[in-house]
Amino acid sequence: MRALEAALRTGSFRSAADDLGVTTAAVGQQIRGLEEYVGHKLFVRKPSGAIPTEIAGGVAAELTAGFGSISTVLARLKHP
Repeated sequence: MRALEAALRTGSFRSAADDLGVTTAAVGQQIRGLEEYVGHKLFVRKPSGAIPTEIAGGVAAELTAGFGSISTVLARLKHP
């Protein structure tokens, strides 16, 4: 889910990989695994890059907000 959120937020697998501190291949593998789990493609892969499908784009804001909430909770737990 983190790889999906980063790819949607940054606009590319490469930028998502840089953001997460992993390789581009690792982001691709995570997204492929998620696609297998949900049963459909989340990105259309083209030589120029990956384009989010409508369903992936439709959850982008919720994913970013969700991870933002988790970060806030962790900060509050760390520094009550």
